[in-house]
Amino acid sequence: MLSTISKFTRVVCVLILAVTTSGCSSLLYYPTRIEHVDRKKMPVKPVDLDFASEDGTKLHAWQFKAPRPSSKCVILQFHGNAQNLSSHFHSLYWILDHGIDYMVFDYHGYGSSDGEPSPKATVEDGHAALRKIHSLYPDKKIVVVAQSLGGNVGLRSVADMKNEIPVSLVFADSTFASYRSVARSALSRGWLTWLFQPIGWLVMNDTYASKDRIGEIAPTPIVVIHGEDDNTVDISMGRDVFDRARDPKEFWAIPGGRHIDSFYRPDLRERVLAKLKPLCSTD
Repeated sequence: MLSTISKFTRVVCVLILAVTTSGCSSLLYYPTRIEHVDRKKMPVKPVDLDFASEDGTKLHAWQFKAPRPSSKCVILQFHGNAQNLSSHFHSLYWILDHGIDYMVFDYHGYGSSDGEPSPKATVEDGHAALRKIHSLYPDKKIVVVAQSLGGNVGLRSVADMKNEIPVSLVFADSTFASYRSVARSALSRGWLTWLFQPIGWLVMNDTYASKDRIGEIAPTPIVVIHGEDDNTVDISMGRDVFDRARDPKEFWAIPGGRHIDSFYRPDLRERVLAKLKPLCSTD
């Protein structure tokens, strides 16, 4: 009961803050500053990278180099909301065994990145991250893996940067196209919060959402991945992303899948590798 009341109180605070200041970023994002993994225990250790966001804010990233690089592709990971890159990198760590390098970065206010997160700031961070990985791998094809909150950010960033930084393939995992829609969906799930659905719609802002830009990503292929049992971002949100995309596109519904757990599943990994093979010449 206490956890339900706490959730209710937090929602009310978010709504009040949004209405009174139009700046609810501090309650909508869940970053941490600590490192959530012991690097000494990692077989392949990350290379620390710092680069500037579009507003000059220092961002931090980890670059992972495959022990036996053999791919024509490189992956840029847009991670989800909670914690920071040191807890999200795990979902792609296995890809190193297949000769593919990848980079994961932290948005404003996450991990060792400076500043405070906001919809505008995270999209500008996405622009900067695309430029960074292109500068690191100018001769490789860029594949974007964008998850949960990072899915919305990644889709918008790829669309914005289409004419500057070429992206060859996008995986959109457990994500959504509209901040308003996902807020309304989340509020609808609690018996104490369902009455606030219309307010959630009104106070959220979709100026930096991906919803009206997803179609512009074509002809870059998009694979939308969503767990059928995702209790954080409902699968209907993933279907909305798919509907807004233009061909070529695919929708992979994961039976029993929870929130952003797809890349931990051996069968999904094989499916991802099969999708990458003609593009990246993976082994």
